[in-house]
Amino acid sequence: MRVSTTRQEIETQTRELVDYAIADGYNKSDLIIIEGVGASAIKLNDVYLAEIESLTNTILSDSSINAVYAYHIDRIGRNEEKLMQIKNFLIAHKIQLVIKNPSLRLLNNDGSVNNGVELAFSLFATMSKQEMEIKKDRFARAKERNKAEGKYNGGKIKLGYKLDSNKYFIIDEEKAQVVREVFDWYLNGVSLKKIYNKLVDMGIYSSLQNFSTGGKRVGVLLKDKAYIGEGLYPQIVDNETFNQVQERLSNRRKWHESKNIYYCK
Repeated sequence: MRVSTTRQEIETQTRELVDYAIADGYNKSDLIIIEGVGASAIKLNDVYLAEIESLTNTILSDSSINAVYAYHIDRIGRNEEKLMQIKNFLIAHKIQLVIKNPSLRLLNNDGSVNNGVELAFSLFATMSKQEMEIKKDRFARAKERNKAEGKYNGGKIKLGYKLDSNKYFIIDEEKAQVVREVFDWYLNGVSLKKIYNKLVDMGIYSSLQNFSTGGKRVGVLLKDKAYIGEGLYPQIVDNETFNQVQERLSNRRKWHESKNIYYCK
């Protein structure tokens, strides 16, 4: 069993699937439950991959296993390559695959492959692939539409901004003031690493774990033209301040511009 949403949904699946296996003659003590909440067979995320790895490892480590029950064929996979890979693995190890919805069994009673079910697998795999292509195309069109309308397109929202009810970027005045202070600090000689440290102390950045690269993070912020109103963003920093910061950044001494060259270091 796997779901990408709530715990309640997977409990319903589990209960129905256990009853289905018991109706086939298994005892509850015979069953090994493998389930994943937050698993995505489309994105092949870590939860889904861990669930599939658990399935294959369990089969390889226990020769008494003779069947796998799945709530729906897409619980096994929605990626064409992954779905066929799992099907072939089960056939190679002579493991029956029982799908509850719709009712399908991969192997005949004599252990041979049910050609009709194998065809159903191939059709589902093809349909899943086409569905993904349609979704990707739909997402791409939606992104282009949002971009044309100046709307949020997903991803992390830059410091100093928030979204209104229609998903347009507006200034978050409290955070925008922090952005202005970052520009002012840098123009007044505060180093990038010290600015990063200040932002950690203020709770803007979460921790000092990446302190060695924190200065680079601040440098990226200072170079971001969104803050002078480029793209979808309203202006937070005036052009003169931004240009002064860029000039100061470009004049910073790089490691290879040192007067002395230290070999073997």
